[in-house]
Amino acid sequence: MWRLVSDIGQAGGPLVVAAAAGLVSLAFASALLGVVGLGGAVFLARFVPETRARPAEP
Repeated sequence: MWRLVSDIGQAGGPLVVAAAAGLVSLAFASALLGVVGLGGAVFLARFVPETRARPAEP
């Protein structure tokens, strides 16, 4: 599943930048992708559980 999401992002990212740059400007497209990236980071931090084992407490 992770590979699928990654491949979709790699294929779709340039298309989104090209479409946004064609409609508005390259600066807006860059800002748009920054906002999308931050939104993705917030989503992952909020909804994806941590899998790393915590050290045992003394």
